[in-house]
Amino acid sequence: MPSTKFSCILLTVTGLVTGAPTLTTSTVSSLALRQDNSSATLIPNGKKAGSAGGRALPFWADHLGWWYDWTPSPDSSTTGPIPVSMLWGSGNNGEEDAKRFGEFQQLTDAPQYLLGFNEPDCTGADTSANMDVGQGIDLWNQYIAPMGDKGSLLGSPSMCLQKDESWLQDFKNAGPSRDWDFTAIHVYKPDMDGVQQDIDHYWDTYQKPIWVTEFACVYDQDSFTACTDQGQINQWINDVVDLFENNEHVMGYAYTDGGGLGDAWLPTNEDGSALSESGQTYLDAISNSANDVVPFSNGDTQGCGKTHILNGVTQYRKIATGSGSRSYSIHLPINYSRYRRYPLIFGFHGSNSVGLFFEADTGLSLPTYTADKIVLYPNGIDGSWAGPSYAKTSVAEDLNFVSDVLEDVRHEFCIDSARIYATGMSNGGGFLDSLACNDTIGGEFAAFAAAAGSFYTDTKDTKNDCKPARPLTPFLEFHGLKDESVHYTGGQGEGGLEPAISDWLNWWASRNECKAPPVRKDSFGGDVHHLSWSCTTLQGNGSLQHWKIDDMSELQSPTLWLVDANGALEHVWPSKLPNFSQLAAGDTPTHVQASKLVVDFFDNFVRPE
Repeated sequence: MPSTKFSCILLTVTGLVTGAPTLTTSTVSSLALRQDNSSATLIPNGKKAGSAGGRALPFWADHLGWWYDWTPSPDSSTTGPIPVSMLWGSGNNGEEDAKRFGEFQQLTDAPQYLLGFNEPDCTGADTSANMDVGQGIDLWNQYIAPMGDKGSLLGSPSMCLQKDESWLQDFKNAGPSRDWDFTAIHVYKPDMDGVQQDIDHYWDTYQKPIWVTEFACVYDQDSFTACTDQGQINQWINDVVDLFENNEHVMGYAYTDGGGLGDAWLPTNEDGSALSESGQTYLDAISNSANDVVPFSNGDTQGCGKTHILNGVTQYRKIATGSGSRSYSIHLPINYSRYRRYPLIFGFHGSNSVGLFFEADTGLSLPTYTADKIVLYPNGIDGSWAGPSYAKTSVAEDLNFVSDVLEDVRHEFCIDSARIYATGMSNGGGFLDSLACNDTIGGEFAAFAAAAGSFYTDTKDTKNDCKPARPLTPFLEFHGLKDESVHYTGGQGEGGLEPAISDWLNWWASRNECKAPPVRKDSFGGDVHHLSWSCTTLQGNGSLQHWKIDDMSELQSPTLWLVDANGALEHVWPSKLPNFSQLAAGDTPTHVQASKLVVDFFDNFVRPE
């Protein structure tokens, strides 16, 4: 809805946008543009499942997002899963270690993902890296951190002692020159309680997304004895895949196909010509997982191959559309490659605003969040989007504009049509609902995420005339109980009648065929609450989410996050650091970083074939 506060907080931007109209502004603290160091995309190819070792790769490849073989340069000839590089050790722990270290020194290009040392906390065997923390810091700073500076997403060293480790804590305290992006862990346990304890330890201690880079059914407290009963192993595999797929902190997991785990665990027969029963069980489990969906592959790629010289700089573009000439700005990754298909995120500003301010408020163009994505910021007519009575355009006109923008982007840039997403705040967040409820242009998008959404077009009075393109429409929403612009309980807004957020969530839970009640988790001393729905279709788990400040005991709806930072959240884009919308509302930073949560949410979903 319109906000006179926001129009008073402007930014002088030099060199941020090319070709944009000049904005005369007053300067705001640069803290508004700083964000915490979060990773960009951590679910490879949109699939968590992976393989540690390539023994069963020919059988599993179609259902894996990634794999590795403990070397710097795993074979990249297999179509599908991303090969992940590793610096295994120092080169001083046996012949194989020396060989791998030499291979790593020959790397020139930064791999997409890079894993740190393998079990440096274990001694006396050439199956572990065996190094002290000081040596680890030196090697990390010399070899791994520079790859992170070049764009690699870095995995921490993985510990032999699992939740009982102390090496990684000492390593963290020693201050590596560049932090890791995700924590790589090994899980060798005989039951799910033990698995969960390991995950909880690493999340609680390091607060980083997790990759389980090795796992197997093992009695780790009984001389590290591998499970041998096939029925037990089958059940364990099914249970652990379900746990990993539904754990919000786990971004990847890899079945260990190495030796020393007993014949029953090996995923293939002796000559590798067929899957073993365990290997088949893993294949069946990941084939049924929420992330096992065939991405849409028939998108327009005519923009691929075109060269662009202003990578890393936001560019301003005008296009002809049904309602006349309109504009948007677009930000390409600094390492944009003309032949690589990139995910695309639309960012819809609030009322009395423009895309430039939404970009600055959210920081979504920063490589912290979107190093491997294109982000696009369309501009509404007279600073607003269709839906409320104050808008200067109709829903049909704005939907047509979105369609025209998408056509222009596909013509000029290399886009992955299976991974197109939309986010927005306030009036822009409300417009996402109109977009998601449209069965044509809305079907172009894989997922949506709104903050403080004003959903004027989705109320009981409109008879909920919502026709999504597919049975599942992933949606994330942030809202504050203290929001005085778009009231959490609904009612008459400045642009018309607005639904209660609890009603709106329930409607989307019904549309997505989600189960009730949601799973709720509280954190930060009761300040942050998370509700999550399970839905019946592929990609259904966690497909409806929402952040709110306050006790949510009366809310019954799909995946929900709630935030309470020194009082309820106001009409803002939630951030751990000061941003424009917080300054406009007189609010303060909160516990959550919406930009990170939005991008992580998007990484879970693809448009299906």
